[in-house]
Amino acid sequence: MKFHPVQKQAKDNTTVILREATSLDAGELRRVVKEYVEESEFIPYSENEYQLTLEDEIKWIESFHEVPNSLLILALVDRKIVGNITLTGNKRQQLQHTAIVGLGMLKSFRGKGLGRILFEAAIGWARDHSSLESLTLEVNEANHVGRKLYESLGFAEVGRLPRNVKFSTTYYTDTIIMTMKTNINN
Repeated sequence: MKFHPVQKQAKDNTTVILREATSLDAGELRRVVKEYVEESEFIPYSENEYQLTLEDEIKWIESFHEVPNSLLILALVDRKIVGNITLTGNKRQQLQHTAIVGLGMLKSFRGKGLGRILFEAAIGWARDHSSLESLTLEVNEANHVGRKLYESLGFAEVGRLPRNVKFSTTYYTDTIIMTMKTNINN
């Protein structure tokens, strides 16, 4: 186990348990991810496009246990998964100090500080328990709430992918690339 469970309070005083995912979580996590992917306006999946099988989900969870610079943290409320954050560390030797961050949560739990709670836990783990020096994420330019959160945590914009996400035949948005250093000495 890389991450020890912690209890936090959301803005509305809801008790949130953060813990590392195990393969036993695969079924519930698969359902939750499918739900938040389909209800999000910023995750670039179309309806019914998220199609991981239970076996795929188990392999995905286990991949975080196999790579020392990777982590999958779950957020649970009343023992039910409501969100997660991933740090997907690079396996290549010259890039092992980097990881890509992914965040998702059920719509009913947004706006309660859960994103900040998950990010602070992941960043803290990256600083204290791994060789990670740099975290990178991608955010839709229209996701103003997410961008504000990421900037408040120390992420800075380093680039853009113009017209990267196509929502219709005439509507595109940029993807913003943001990064932060987890070790202030680097």
